Amino acid sequence: MTTDPYELIEQAYKTGDHAEAFALWQEAVRQADLQGDEEAGYEARDGLLDAAQEATDGVTMLTTFSWMLNYADTHPEEDKEDDLFWRYKWAIAVARFMPKVPLERLHALQDDFERRTVAAGLGRRTADVYRWSLALHRGDLETAEQLRQSVSKQKSGWLDCNACDTDLLVQHWLAQGELEKALKAAKPILDGKRSCNRIPARTYTHFLRPLLDAGRAEEAQDMHLKGYKMVRRDEDSLREQSAHLAYLILSGQEKDAQKVFKATLPFAEKNTTPLAHLAWHSACALDEKITGEGHAQKARELAAAFDKRGGTGHQTEQVETLLAKAAARGEA
Repeated sequence: MTTDPYELIEQAYKTGDHAEAFALWQEAVRQADLQGDEEAGYEARDGLLDAAQEATDGVTMLTTFSWMLNYADTHPEEDKEDDLFWRYKWAIAVARFMPKVPLERLHALQDDFERRTVAAGLGRRTADVYRWSLALHRGDLETAEQLRQSVSKQKSGWLDCNACDTDLLVQHWLAQGELEKALKAAKPILDGKRSCNRIPARTYTHFLRPLLDAGRAEEAQDMHLKGYKMVRRDEDSLREQSAHLAYLILSGQEKDAQKVFKATLPFAEKNTTPLAHLAWHSACALDEKITGEGHAQKARELAAAFDKRGGTGHQTEQVETLLAKAAARGEA
């Protein structure tokens, strides 16, 4: 294999194999660093960051982005910071998905992101959106409501993806126990007026259990049928697939649940994101006759890790509530 980082970069761009491309980007980074070529190192990391996102490799994403951001800060004449704003959003999200990243570090990332967007004339709205998402993740509903109101008043500045913003509002109302408000908020998505590469597939999953719990089985099934076909072959959609698996088990569709479980196995083996594994193990724990033993224990361990980082018991409460539903169904 060549040791020229630029040749390795060219090979990575040309190959159609994701795993091969990932290895080529990594080697390009290694060779650029060995040769002290920072420009090649930046270009190689630019490709590696995309490859790591596609491979759901959160650790590589964070370390790669950190290097790129430091490069942008130490080479202001190259004016690369603006190119990293979207990447910074990914880094903030990925950091939240990993319980080993301390809460203080999450807050620091959000504050630094706000500082940069405000300085660039883009406002603080997107930073507050990510604070809002973190509050929901921790189960801090009071702070989440304050941030929802703050975000709703910020009509100027940089707007995130409209579909993703709407999806977050849906999550907010469901967390607050407001199913009808969530359905109303989701209408632009459900009507096909707002979408992105993750929406509406992600939005459908939010409603599966709430509609089922509300006795609206036909609506829940409709959400499942529409949503699952959008994610069933996507190796980066383990959380969404897990929501469908949980729904199928809780709604008594065991044959379909078995099929979905088997389909998710290779994705779960490849995915390195702890939050995705929490969703998957939680779903699998609902019927270990189908999925095998040990999922409940693993789900509890992951939930405890997130709660230790977040300073709340929210994720553990979510897991226990879900397991209680399965137990009640088994006793019925």
